[in-house]
Amino acid sequence: MSDRGSFAGNGGGGPGVEVFQATEAEGLEVGVSEGGYVQSGGGQQGGPGGGPTGAGAPGDRIFGSPAPVDKRLQISDALVQVLKKLPYKPERPHCPGFGTLGIPITLGANFFAVKFKKQLIYDYAVEITPDKFPKQERARLFTLLEQSEHPQWREFVPFIAHDKSARLISAKELPRSLEVPVVFTEEGETRPSSPQDTYMFKFGLKHKLNNRELDRFLNGKRSPRDYDLSLVMAAYNLVLQSHASHNGVRIGGQGDVGGAYNMAVVPARELPPPEVNYAAGRRPNVKDGSWNILDVEFHQGATVKSWCVLVVLDGRPAFDGNPNDQALTSIWQGFAQKCRRSGMKVEKDPKVLFTPQLPPQVEDPNRQRALDMIRQTIVESNNPREKPSFILVLLSGRDNFIYPGIKRLCDVVLGVHTLHMLIEKVLRDQPKQDQYFSNVALKLNIKLGGINHLLDPASTKWLTREKTMVLGMDVTHPSPGSLEGTPSIAAVVGSVDDRFVQFPASLRCQESKKEMIADLAGMITERLHQYRQVSKTLPDRVFVYRSGVSESQFDKVLEEELPGILDAFRRVPSDANRGKPYRPALTIIICGKCHHMKFFLVGPEFGPGTIVDKGIISVFDFDFYLQAHAGLQGDVKGTRYTVVYDENKLEADEVQQGLNTASYLYARATQAVSLVPAAYYADLACKRGRCYLNEFLKADDKSSTLVSRGSGHSRQAKEEAKRKVYNDAVKAWAAGVHPDLKNSMFYI
Repeated sequence: MSDRGSFAGNGGGGPGVEVFQATEAEGLEVGVSEGGYVQSGGGQQGGPGGGPTGAGAPGDRIFGSPAPVDKRLQISDALVQVLKKLPYKPERPHCPGFGTLGIPITLGANFFAVKFKKQLIYDYAVEITPDKFPKQERARLFTLLEQSEHPQWREFVPFIAHDKSARLISAKELPRSLEVPVVFTEEGETRPSSPQDTYMFKFGLKHKLNNRELDRFLNGKRSPRDYDLSLVMAAYNLVLQSHASHNGVRIGGQGDVGGAYNMAVVPARELPPPEVNYAAGRRPNVKDGSWNILDVEFHQGATVKSWCVLVVLDGRPAFDGNPNDQALTSIWQGFAQKCRRSGMKVEKDPKVLFTPQLPPQVEDPNRQRALDMIRQTIVESNNPREKPSFILVLLSGRDNFIYPGIKRLCDVVLGVHTLHMLIEKVLRDQPKQDQYFSNVALKLNIKLGGINHLLDPASTKWLTREKTMVLGMDVTHPSPGSLEGTPSIAAVVGSVDDRFVQFPASLRCQESKKEMIADLAGMITERLHQYRQVSKTLPDRVFVYRSGVSESQFDKVLEEELPGILDAFRRVPSDANRGKPYRPALTIIICGKCHHMKFFLVGPEFGPGTIVDKGIISVFDFDFYLQAHAGLQGDVKGTRYTVVYDENKLEADEVQQGLNTASYLYARATQAVSLVPAAYYADLACKRGRCYLNEFLKADDKSSTLVSRGSGHSRQAKEEAKRKVYNDAVKAWAAGVHPDLKNSMFYI
């Protein structure tokens, strides 16, 4: 396939392909998408999207000894100087420079350099008539199209790539009147099973794509920065996916799109960890991103005025229904002792409650009768005017309805904190019981408003030099098996002071599968009011960590969510001494883990705090990869952070090291976590919100089918059924979290 302009492979599927930064090389135009390294090994091997197993370049060519660091990266600093001459704007700010903090190391990354020549690319929409055939036959028809000997078609086959569905890319322009008949046969058959199995392919030209702008983009030319390159990048991604589908992992060497066999080698740095400290005890030694908390006291221990132990009798018997059972007593005494040793104040022994024996699930499919019995047990045994600080729930087994049902009951209806333990787990592993109690105590202290640990002042100085509020935002959507129309759930968590430990949450349910947060202004207004209530002032700066959006949605965040954030600022009355409307300086950072990037060892060992901001990042954007946590080589996935809005003009080192140290502030662990805690907390809050709509999210197939079809098969009937589900879910959500919990970290 050596014809000029041909594409390396023609077909669909293949692993997901991402392409990132590179610059100009000797006489070659390099790169695809955001800059020239293409990852072609992220998909599953074999089967749909994986390409044929065993095909392609030998394993040692890809995972053996990678090439040296690409020489093209030597001009990265010069590129930054060009970017600094661009007019500054807070929307999609350009890279302010590269970080310098930390120990330099070298890593391999599962990206591969791609090169292409300047040419036009023709983008076609494919129409197949008649269009009445099973969906699974469509891919087969495209395979037969490739094999067609039609005289006006055959010459173009080496120049095409397609998605086996509706899109075709060609390096040569097809004749305008081209129609290609294809006779459908099953694989292995030579004759059609029916004389009617003849289909006609027609091709409608949608775009003529010129890759010169892509070339200018990759080389950091100023003019195309705001040019929409999505179409030409998508075209090249399709070409590379097609080649991988036909030829396995190998992507190099054919036609005018080619690639390297060796994975990219990029410079990286290992950032130093912060110092972690507690109120009393020996200062922990942070090693490999974690530390031990034996014989230390929380920085601020919460007070437990009263508490309950609730034993849920579901299935197997527990403690013979005896509140004085020795094993049961050892559990709550051991946990209370751990809390006291950790610096919490537990004023009295608990009230021990047993539920009646719950009806089995075969008699109570959604466990509603069981939950009513649990509610009755709690309500009858407690004075609503003197609610316990928390309820320790002991479960005899796992269940898809009991756990979320209790969470909804206590979060929404009763307004009391809960902790859950599995009886078998806490009793079975006695040697590890102390560590188990320690982990649960971490959660309890935070729920009740305490502070487990803090960082040294130098590690949070980038936040504390001005009054700063940190927000985390996320949205979770109904999963497969949910009733159609079930709402999505949005969460916004916000810090309340300059210690950045307590992050109360605002929760909303909203239109099903809507990613952008609908009532963002209202939710952030709640968080600002809480900040002012605790800190007695409003923050001068607001940093937003937005999780859960893809790169294609970055601009949508600015178009739809940024106005909501600014509206929240306008809704909050300014402090009396400001003398003008409240308007803090705003920064929005997208946190992404839905990528295929992985690092591999090349030089010295790498570990927590690994930062990569050259080589596999975008040309213009302010983005980087941070692996803040520990893990096995090749199995650790860092987080990609992209600054999409910045009125604070942050520098690379302060953001990168700031996020690295913040990863050690996650309250319910003694280790650095993979995602900045504010975004992590927003995800946890979303998951807690799912408990409140559990009956809609855990619907069985029968009820799901009934609701989705409504009273008929018409689109109108289905839409009416979905609206009913949504309205019923909103009714079940009611007012959301109980007022007694809404300003706490009830969700952790």
